[in-house]
Amino acid sequence: MNINWSKMKEMAIVTKGAGLPFDALSFSNNIVEQVHSFKLLGMTIDDDLKWSTHVNTICSKASSRLHSLNKVKD
Repeated sequence: MNINWSKMKEMAIVTKGAGLPFDALSFSNNIVEQVHSFKLLGMTIDDDLKWSTHVNTICSKASSRLHSLNKVKD
């Protein structure tokens, strides 16, 4: 199996009191990108396990589509 290093992400899910940052992971001279949120199966997951980023993304898409429908209506 070949690993696509450009798509591999690392996200640490920790409590507020834990010490950050962690050292970056590396495999075969490839460093894994550290992220605070990423999209998995259509859901945006944050490192603090809150829904705000996912909800903001969905609201932004809905607002854009509603704007497009209003333009067509006129």
